[in-house]
Amino acid sequence: MAVEQFNGALGSVHRAGIARPLVLYSRVAHNHLIFTDAGLPVSQAATKDSRLDIRCDEQTRKLLDRAASYARVSLSEFVLSRAVAAAEQVVQEQESINLRADDFQAFLAALDEPREPSPALQRAFERHTRLVDAE
Repeated sequence: MAVEQFNGALGSVHRAGIARPLVLYSRVAHNHLIFTDAGLPVSQAATKDSRLDIRCDEQTRKLLDRAASYARVSLSEFVLSRAVAAAEQVVQEQESINLRADDFQAFLAALDEPREPSPALQRAFERHTRLVDAE
């Protein structure tokens, strides 16, 4: 999401003076890696310079080999694709918030009528500005 879209989506939150810290956070936390359709970071998908070694018992290895042959892919491709899919699901569960419709409406209402920042929040904003502007 572009900064302008993000700021526009914030509406009155932006007017309350806290959009800048939120935008900075979103750039750092969510845009530092670009992923391919396969779910791999572009840098790893292009070069594949990272190696992952896994130990397992022989029965597990035979099962994985059979499954990979049924899927008509190499064992590495099979294991990696399934591991990436599972990892994406775990990350999605941990990083997303699901709200019921009435809770979502309450959230939107809170965004439209923000409270005044507390003294502790004001100090945090000032500290953040000093640290970010010092870089």
